[in-house]
Amino acid sequence: MLLLYFGKNLKELKLTIKSYKIRDIIKDFSLAFRSRPVSEYNTHEVMISPGLGEGKIYGMNFNDGLGLIKYEGKFKEDSEVIFEAGIASRLIFLFNLESTLKLKIDGFEEKIELNKFQNCILAIPARISYTIHFFAEEAFELNCLELIQPHDGNKALQHDNHWEQVLHLLLENSNDHHAYCHQGNYSLKTVDLFREMESFEKDGVLKHLFFDAKAHEILVQQLLRYENDLENPVQINRNMALEAEFIANASVVLRNNVGSINTVRSLARMTGSNNNKLQAGFKRFYGQTVNEYLNTVRMQKGRDFLINTEYNISEIVDKIGLSSKSYFSKIFREQYGLSPSEFRKKMKEASQEISQTYHLK
Repeated sequence: MLLLYFGKNLKELKLTIKSYKIRDIIKDFSLAFRSRPVSEYNTHEVMISPGLGEGKIYGMNFNDGLGLIKYEGKFKEDSEVIFEAGIASRLIFLFNLESTLKLKIDGFEEKIELNKFQNCILAIPARISYTIHFFAEEAFELNCLELIQPHDGNKALQHDNHWEQVLHLLLENSNDHHAYCHQGNYSLKTVDLFREMESFEKDGVLKHLFFDAKAHEILVQQLLRYENDLENPVQINRNMALEAEFIANASVVLRNNVGSINTVRSLARMTGSNNNKLQAGFKRFYGQTVNEYLNTVRMQKGRDFLINTEYNISEIVDKIGLSSKSYFSKIFREQYGLSPSEFRKKMKEASQEISQTYHLK
């Protein structure tokens, strides 16, 4: 069930959600927005009504109990999405890719501020509610990976054994009456994974399978970062936020110009920076030098061209800024275990097999 109402000053929208299944959450939003949801291959999407703002909210279920909800758009007024206490404990991994938003958790004295490119882990017991606060006229892009642990005895909703350690790792920090929150550092590796999901051009079951793989990769990335944060605490401050945004923007420049950027100096010139600042920033947020990151992006771009286009190998090599087909093949094989030609053949065979299985045209 969802309740939609305005705050006392009529300039604050509040949406109260009691559902915990992703499909039902999207259905609740559709009732509030008076917008018809669209569903395909366990993916559910609803558009924000023009009277309230713009954008969309979509959710996706994966086979092992993991789910993804993405909020993308802008509300005209300050808006709160309130997830009420229910019958399920939630383990939520939040990734904020746009403007600052706030979280409010029952039992916490202060709201939690989540800045751009920052992540947060919440372990929310069934008896606790929490709220996401979006600010008026500020673009938002919030990704939430969720694991749900029902308390209604429905074994069909319980998770496979391989999630038990994940749940135990974080839920042990909470109990029936107290939630747990870990406000993480700035994770640009995770940002890149979400950007890969956004740029994937296939639809239907292929998109679902790709998102499934990336969601699990993001989860592993987040758990590793969580362990590292506990072992090596880092004080989050304004300077770190500014550096994270600068390096994130530099990575976008590099990705958009991968065919023409060949040196750190050329990237420094395009970003108005210097070599040392770029090298230090990429090492801090990606664990790679600029050149190492550039080669990683080249292989990702090459992979995408092999999957989504009919460019021959020579054309792909040129588009990703290399001059040698043999070098491209060598590095590609090191990263993906196949030569570019073998990889393309495997992807086409897999696509045909999946299309036949699901009767796709």
